[in-house]
Amino acid sequence: MTALIGKIPVEKFRSIYLTVLLICLCVRNIGVYAFVPPIIDSATFSGLAVIGFLIFFLELVRKDIDFRLVDNLFLAFFLGVLVLSSVINFRYGIFQNAKEFVWTAISFFVVGFCGCRESNFCTVRKVVKVQNIIILFWFVMSFLSILTAVLQIGHVFYVKENSWVGVGITENRLFGVFVNPNSASIVAVMAILFSIFQIFYNPKGALGRNFNIVNIAVQLIYISLSESRGSYMVCLFLGFVLAFLLSYNLFGFKGFARFLVSFCAAAVFTLALFYTMNLITKLFSVIPSFSTDIEVLSRYGCSSPIGKRSDYVNNNDVSNLRFKIWESAWEIFQKKWILGVTPGNILEYAKSAVPETFMAVRGYKRAHSVWFGIPLYTGICGAFCMFGFFINKALDFYENYKKVGIKNSASILNLCVLVFVCVLIYGLVESEILFVNSVCSFIFWFFTGISANYIKFGVKGAKS
Repeated sequence: MTALIGKIPVEKFRSIYLTVLLICLCVRNIGVYAFVPPIIDSATFSGLAVIGFLIFFLELVRKDIDFRLVDNLFLAFFLGVLVLSSVINFRYGIFQNAKEFVWTAISFFVVGFCGCRESNFCTVRKVVKVQNIIILFWFVMSFLSILTAVLQIGHVFYVKENSWVGVGITENRLFGVFVNPNSASIVAVMAILFSIFQIFYNPKGALGRNFNIVNIAVQLIYISLSESRGSYMVCLFLGFVLAFLLSYNLFGFKGFARFLVSFCAAAVFTLALFYTMNLITKLFSVIPSFSTDIEVLSRYGCSSPIGKRSDYVNNNDVSNLRFKIWESAWEIFQKKWILGVTPGNILEYAKSAVPETFMAVRGYKRAHSVWFGIPLYTGICGAFCMFGFFINKALDFYENYKKVGIKNSASILNLCVLVFVCVLIYGLVESEILFVNSVCSFIFWFFTGISANYIKFGVKGAKS
């Protein structure tokens, strides 16, 4: 039986599966997708979950996942903690926790870590395929979103009670054709990073240089108009790091002077980027309205020009409630600090055990932060495993740079490091790494897995 399973081309199936999963996740970001009957969405992603878990099972049987590696051990223990937490909290929900476990396992060991000893060429080819899908899809969707801003189109459609979809300019920010401007804008940041990577290194099969330059401009405009503060923060951080590295390689200074000049140049560039993004917002805010719908853009009954988000005033937006949510998460964590509450039943537990907390009263099912969410859902045991994984990855990157130097490190590995750091920073204010089936989560685990394979099995320090 094992010999027969060993003949199954799992890696080929895995590659096809990842492509289909990524495309489905991208489509899920389109606003009109909210009108798709829930049974179709459920059937699609249930099917993907079953196939993904089957691939995970085949990997286990074939021993494609090397549990001698520290990364894989941390992730395996985290899955174990998730199972224990689900068993202990079974009376608050079973099905949702089972679903969370399956998708977490898929994220870890199908999308991410598989331990396959691929050649550097195959690794780069896979990376370019993922990049091209995201760049092309986000270019089209961001361009259409900007077009709705130019035409000053905006409306709120109620799919069902307490469930709505914004189109165009809604609540003083650009939803465009996306379901969620926060999720869309962080992927837009990743699309910018991928285009920069292709412009400078242009591996075989990459999109054209001019197209990538246009894509960077389009994504920067969308990020500015989306008013996503988390994406703003990550975009400015990315700009600083890239400007610093470019300056460090260009300037002929030596020692501390080289560092200081590069730091100053990066600071100036970041400041210029900040004012450019603000200028973009102001320019679009003065475009005259061509649509009578402009008066019904906000759920709060007032017009919504870009750049003057109503939630600053009425404080009903989740962005302004994060500190209260985090405080509530901490209160719930103290009740279940060893193994947590599991992500699938946090609201049910809160309403039953701590009904006076903010999350229970407001009905929030997420901590809106990976850093608070991990201990909340899996307790101190899960936090030890996952934060231990993050720290180990950071040490792996540090050891690689210490050994070969930043200048000689493979460009693909540098890309993985930037993705890893950027998404972790974004995780401070959003849950886009764990327990969420999103494009950003896919990107994080895919590139983190690529980095591990490259460091462990690739040619260290070799340029792609």
